[in-house]
Amino acid sequence: MGKTVFRFLAAVAVLFASLGAYSAVPKNAAVMVYNTEDENISSDLSWLKNSVRDRLSANVSKYTGFKLIDNTNEKKVKELQKKFETGGYNEAEMQIEIGNLTPAKYAIFSVVRKAGSKYSLTVGVVDLSTGTNLFQDVSEGQKEYERLYDGAGCEIDKLTIKMCNALGVSLSSEQLWVLQHGESDLSSDERQKLAEQEAARYKEQIEALNKEISSSSTSSELSADSVRAKAEAQRAIIEEKLRTAEEKSKRLAEEKAKALEYEKILNEKSAKVKEERDRLAREAQEKADKARNQKMENASILSQIRIIEGKKQTLIGIRDDLHERLNEIDEQAEADIEAETDKIMNAELKISERKSDGTITSDALARRQNAVKNKEDSILAQAEKDKNDASAKPKSTMDSLRSGIYADYALLGTEKKPRTVSSLSDELQLSVGVWDGESHKWPVNVYLYSDNILLTQTSFEIEYTQFTGNAVPKIEDSDEKWDDYNDSVAMYDSLFSRGDKVLVCEMDYWAEPKDEDHPSEYKFGFSKLRVYNNVRGKMVSEMSLNSKRDFSMTPPYDIRTEEQIAAALKKEADRKALEEKRLAVEKARKDAKDEAARLKAEKEFREEQERIAREEEKAEKARQKEIEREEARRKQHGRSSILLVGDFYNYGDDNMILAGGLMITKKLGKHFYWGLNLTGGFNTYIYSQSSDSKSEPSADDLSYKDLGGETTLTFTGLLGMNWCFDEQIRVCLDGEAGLVNDSFGLCGNLTVEWFSPSVGWVLFGRYGVGWTPSECYTEQERFFDKYSIGLGITW
Repeated sequence: MGKTVFRFLAAVAVLFASLGAYSAVPKNAAVMVYNTEDENISSDLSWLKNSVRDRLSANVSKYTGFKLIDNTNEKKVKELQKKFETGGYNEAEMQIEIGNLTPAKYAIFSVVRKAGSKYSLTVGVVDLSTGTNLFQDVSEGQKEYERLYDGAGCEIDKLTIKMCNALGVSLSSEQLWVLQHGESDLSSDERQKLAEQEAARYKEQIEALNKEISSSSTSSELSADSVRAKAEAQRAIIEEKLRTAEEKSKRLAEEKAKALEYEKILNEKSAKVKEERDRLAREAQEKADKARNQKMENASILSQIRIIEGKKQTLIGIRDDLHERLNEIDEQAEADIEAETDKIMNAELKISERKSDGTITSDALARRQNAVKNKEDSILAQAEKDKNDASAKPKSTMDSLRSGIYADYALLGTEKKPRTVSSLSDELQLSVGVWDGESHKWPVNVYLYSDNILLTQTSFEIEYTQFTGNAVPKIEDSDEKWDDYNDSVAMYDSLFSRGDKVLVCEMDYWAEPKDEDHPSEYKFGFSKLRVYNNVRGKMVSEMSLNSKRDFSMTPPYDIRTEEQIAAALKKEADRKALEEKRLAVEKARKDAKDEAARLKAEKEFREEQERIAREEEKAEKARQKEIEREEARRKQHGRSSILLVGDFYNYGDDNMILAGGLMITKKLGKHFYWGLNLTGGFNTYIYSQSSDSKSEPSADDLSYKDLGGETTLTFTGLLGMNWCFDEQIRVCLDGEAGLVNDSFGLCGNLTVEWFSPSVGWVLFGRYGVGWTPSECYTEQERFFDKYSIGLGITW
């Protein structure tokens, strides 16, 4: 381990010193897996450190229960490290910077180095709160660098065991076995327990990611969207692993129950049957070990794809750094041009450059403008040279990485040249179902796992005779043959349920990257499945699968050059344009063929629409007219008015009054109104009594007295109701009460009015019947008729 990393991490540890002294690392401790620079590694393997970190991060997540902090600021951390090494930062500044960069309390780092022809790996753990080095170890040197991170028992797995022991992390026996040997030789119980442990850990990780996603969703920080996107991508992978672990745990529980049942059956059989079963199990195990020694199949397909994606990530990082550097050169060139322009144009004028008023001459201005142009050309030329120099090595490295990625694609296995995986490895797993005595077959399920993700599942049946080489006895055969047959079935049932390598399968499959318009997307194909009896060493059956599936890695990395991307976009645009042109031609041809029918249909449709429009217009006019009529009626009901009135009161016996005056009415509601009559007139005759007798007078006692037009005043109040029969005729009934001929009187009236439909004139005639107890008539009440005619205005 280089001293640089410890110097750097020890410096940042002061920031967390107040958190307390070192103790055992807690289960949910925040941990950052930090990559230092590799040492003596060629540029074509610059991706190697990322693959190492991915496997180390996976082990930390899978076995320790620590909370992994996604260090999105690793580039800044590295820049800070370099400045610290060169004295660019003091300790106080370092504390402030690191505090802003990571919330982790522990740092796990790895260094990949090459010494001679061998590759080695160093893993260390530092407590940032105290600066204490909690763990440091170096792996054995390996000639094949893949052994650092790939396959069961790889160097990272070995260092993970040591790291867990140093940090006080308890590993179960199943986890320890998998880290040392892989999962292939675990018992059914051990596999189930391991699956349950993995499922529980995945649930904890998903819960932690959900909290992180929720927090970033409400955060206003600029990096929140990026943090949320990474967390969601990570959650999707872990959810897939959780689903696989839960399904595996359920299946293994069923197999365990079945194994117990078969063990009970065998316990009831003879010792000879159990001895034969154990012999077959030993032979199967020996052949399985021999096959694994001859051909190790530890590398999972998804691990290889992640190696490719790691190379892509490295290429993208180089490309982004190059773009950043080129932008810096352009920005510096612009700043230099601006500074030189200001320097030249604003230089102090010489005496030969001045006009009489002190301003610059036209010749001097032209010379300075030419000098600015020459300086600008010089700066841009130098910037272009600097950009070419800066691009040379990164472009070469990117070309090398890109070529290596395309070469790795071919190693995945193609449809024409598939790869093979055996159930002797951890990837292909078998599950034998319940024996069917009717068909004399066992149902078998085959599962292809890669990096704890189920890629495919297929089912088939194996016949007793085909697998064992023994015939099924006939009905007429002896009981002894049938007993041997039953013992054989029970024995193989027991072997299958215990997971002994009696039944072995091989699957041919391939994985290819999809087209470059779908970066980081892969297409899997599963072509053939072969079934073997491992003890007999014979192939039982071979079947075609012909199934496919797509798989996407996140985040996607598009490694095409800008020119390739532009060409692809142009090609796609040309394809769409050609397709649109083809569709347009077909549409035009079809339109031309159907033109007559279309025009006829359009004409019929247009005529029908015009007819409907005319009917609707007619109906609308009628409706508007009715609305106007209703509005007119509504306005006239109970309208207010001022009228000039002429009244004629007839009391009988030649006693009458002629009067004229003013009548005012005010509407109270739709049909009701009130008002006031003020009239004045004169009596033509008056009937008087000459004696003071209170009895009914005789004709002799009565005489007419002509007053010659004696004036009278009449005051009455109105209260009535009305009905309108059309826009201009209204009938009203009202009652009057007031002074009539200097005496109190009552009168009921019937009025017919003829008025304008809107605010304006009104002409009316009225007939009324009244009563008054006039003292002028010997205190006898008198009835009278009333006739009125009037003219006025309404509103």
